[in-house]
This record gives sequence, structure tokens and C-alpha cells, in this order.
Amino acid sequence: MKIYFAFICLVLVMLSSNVSANDVYGAIALSKSTANFGYSREQPSRQAAERLAVLECENVKNQHPGDCRPLIWFENNTCGAIAFNSRGDFGTGYGIGHDAAHRAALKSCNAVGHAGCKVQKSICP
Repeated sequence: MKIYFAFICLVLVMLSSNVSANDVYGAIALSKSTANFGYSREQPSRQAAERLAVLECENVKNQHPGDCRPLIWFENNTCGAIAFNSRGDFGTGYGIGHDAAHRAALKSCNAVGHAGCKVQKSICP
């Protein structure tokens, strides 16, 4: 019986290691000159998520091509968020769930030295 239980545990550990093959990623990109941003989710890699976020950012009207840059990426059970204040300061953050991502983005934005930051977007992959 002990050998059977150990075998089942080993199989479960092996199966759980295959879960990482299904990782999903998201990203947020920003144009610092216009404050336009883009985001992505459910992408197969960090690079794909960042690339799509930049493309989404650059597709915004009045956007200067090549001005958008990826700010943050996140994966699987984490979410990402971006916050701004009226002065144009911004911050990003990530965490497990929207609430944690909101708190991290607000903390990052407010750390710039100006209060009044508000979350503009929060996404999970």
C-alpha cells in the first residue's frame, strides 16, 4: 500500500510539472509622450505578450510610431495594472488577482511623489 501511495504521489508531481508548459503571459506597454497604453493577455510567451502590448499601444490614434515600450509583464495567476495621476505620472504593478495588482500599481505611481493616482487598467492573463 505504501508503494502504491508513493507511486501516485510521484505521478501527481510529474503531472503538475507539465502545467508550466501551458503558461500564459500578459503585458502592458506605454507611450511616455502621449500616455497612451496597450495591453495583451493569454499569450504563449513573455516576448509575444510584450510585442502585442506594444502593437496595441501604437494602434491608438495620434500615436507616434515606435514610441511605445513594454512596462510590465506577468504570467499565469498574476494580474498587471497601470495607474496614472492628473500630472501624467504613472506606475505599474502586478500581483495575484486584480486587487493586488491595483495596490501595487497605485503604490508605484504614488511613489513618484504625487498623490491622486488612479488605476486605469487591470488585466489578468
